[in-house]
Order: sequence, then structure tokens, then C-alpha cells
Amino acid sequence: MSDSSGATALRTIRALLKQFELGKQETKVMAPYSKPATCDVRTKNFARVVTLDEAGQVVSHAARKGALVVFTFASDVMRLRVQEMCDSVGISSIDLVGPTIMGLSSFLEMDPIGQGSIERNLPLDLAYFKKIDAVEFTMKMDDGALPRNLDQADLVIVAPSRCGKTPLSMYLAQEHNLKVANVPLVVGIPPPQYLLELDPSKVVGLKCHPSVLSKIRSSRIERAVGKDDLGLAAAAIKGGSTDYSSMAYVMKDLKSAMALYEERDWKSFDVTNKAIEESASRILEEMDRASSRM
Repeated sequence: MSDSSGATALRTIRALLKQFELGKQETKVMAPYSKPATCDVRTKNFARVVTLDEAGQVVSHAARKGALVVFTFASDVMRLRVQEMCDSVGISSIDLVGPTIMGLSSFLEMDPIGQGSIERNLPLDLAYFKKIDAVEFTMKMDDGALPRNLDQADLVIVAPSRCGKTPLSMYLAQEHNLKVANVPLVVGIPPPQYLLELDPSKVVGLKCHPSVLSKIRSSRIERAVGKDDLGLAAAAIKGGSTDYSSMAYVMKDLKSAMALYEERDWKSFDVTNKAIEESASRILEEMDRASSRM
């Protein structure tokens, strides 16, 4: 429950749940780009809760479900009252940001504003429009589109099919305001010359364990067949849909990509079973290091 989007709580809880192997990967988190955690917990986000009445309805719902309430409120009054509500109905709760706000207040010797972004009704600023530009650019540059514009990107992600280029690109655009292009690598098809002309520090490659990638591709083909759209899964694959997901083809695909990464001096990242946030964090760290070397 949050007075804003709830994204902070969702990301934190999703990351922490991975510490508990209580079941299969069945967690359902209602958030964009969410990934299953490693325990069978269902997580529901109640965003933009700004009144005590709204908070009370959420607590009542949680009480009926016997759920744990995790909340992020900027207002100390809301944090205190929600805590009291949870205690009164006998359910557990976690104040995710309160202790941090108080610690910062003590360190900075300043009082917090105590208002969430929704309540403050902040005007649109430069950062907002930068985000919009980044998202629009990233959408236009998806899957190798408009290669002549690659030099306008802050980052270019390359990888064989189904390694997660698009969701990672969109996450970096939405959460970090980066203009990201992604280019698929296909065995036997040379990458665009525009890509090869870029500064190597602007390009990163993705890799995935062969068996995992094979399963992902097989699943993609099955979904495409169900929609009578096998062409989506088999596009640009010389050997057709069967070869596309076979271990032999996947190994060949990955070997070709890794050879290109080494040849062009592109940093590569293993994204096997990793959350988008983790992969993005590692890429951002590498970008910082590359920038500091310039």
C-alpha cells in the first residue's frame, strides 16, 4: 500500500522474496515487468492511497485474506494510523520507508516534507519529458528498427532472439530515462554496419544458458502456433521454427553472438534467470565505469 505508485515496495518485496524458497515460482505481482519470485506468495499493490478511509479499506481486505501489509507513506500520521489499524485487526505489517525517512531526517538535521508525490501535485519537469523522449525512442528502436539512428542511443543492447532485449530496454528507458536501442543477432546474417561503427562502450551483449534459452524459444513457438502465427517465432531463422528452438541451433546462435562480443570488445552480461532490475543494475554499473574512464 502506498501514497504513490507502490513501485518502491513492489521492487523491494520482489527482491527479498527470493531469499525464501517456499515453493515453485508462482508469485503473482501486479506490476509492470514483474517477474515471479521464488516462493508461492501472491502480492497485490494498492497504489495512490491518500486518505485514512482508503487505507482502512485496504487493511480490512488484508484482514480477510490474513495477509501481511507492507506500506510506504511519506506522512508520519498515515504511517502511524495504518500501523494502528493493522494492530487492531491482528495482522502483521511492515513500515518500509518510515525508519529510513527518520534516519535521513536525523542525519540531514532537516524535517521531511511528509507528502507523497500524488499529494504534492508536482508540476511536470524536465526529467518527466526526458523520460517520455527516452521511452518513445526506445519503442521506435526496438528489434533492430531504424539502424541509421543507432548513434543517437545512450545504449545499444544486442543478443540472439528471446534473450530479453526488449523488456530490459524498456525498463532502462522508463526507470532510468535512457534512450535504448536493441538489435537482434542471427546466425548467418551480418549485423548492420551502423552498429559496428559505434563506440564499443555504448554496446552491451546479452547471453543466456542454452537449455534455458531453448525452453524459452520452444514456449514462444507453442504460443505462436496457438495463435496461428508461427511466423512471429520463426522469422529470420533459416532452418525454420524447429531449428530455432533446438539445442544445436541455440548453441550455434550463442556461440556466434559471443564471438562477435569478443571481436568488437562489447561487454556481455548473463541474464539467465535474473530479474530485469538486477541485469539493469549491472549494465548501469558498467556504463558508469566506462564513463569514468573517458
